[in-house]
Amino acid sequence: MLAVGLLGAVLILASGMRPRNRWSRLPWHIGVLLAGAAGSLLLLMWLVTGHEDTWNNWMVLLLNPFWWLLWRQWRKPFRVVLFFGLLAASLLGALILAWPGLIQDWADQLALVLPPLLAILAVAWRDQFGLAPQRSGQA
Repeated sequence: MLAVGLLGAVLILASGMRPRNRWSRLPWHIGVLLAGAAGSLLLLMWLVTGHEDTWNNWMVLLLNPFWWLLWRQWRKPFRVVLFFGLLAASLLGALILAWPGLIQDWADQLALVLPPLLAILAVAWRDQFGLAPQRSGQA
């Protein structure tokens, strides 16, 4: 699972290194889509259903609906809060899920999910704060 997670992270990071055009950020957009959809579904199942596997599921910290918000350009104060909120939630969720003796055994899922999420945040940071490469032919 770790190899698949790292491969996803490499694809997302590589898409963030290229100048922005219509297709260059496709891996990043797919990652945000999957993270937001999985987070929305997990939160919905956690709050609405009585399913035992979703009750008290700490994976909701890593995969939460707030990933959808990365698709929009926000004003700088909200961008900073969103970025650091997602980073803190992801790292806290990873710490809780990796804690020894926890009832849930999420090591494989954590290895699959955490590297791409951190790559999504790295590319978002570059895009949102002016560090992204520009299109060729533009000043």
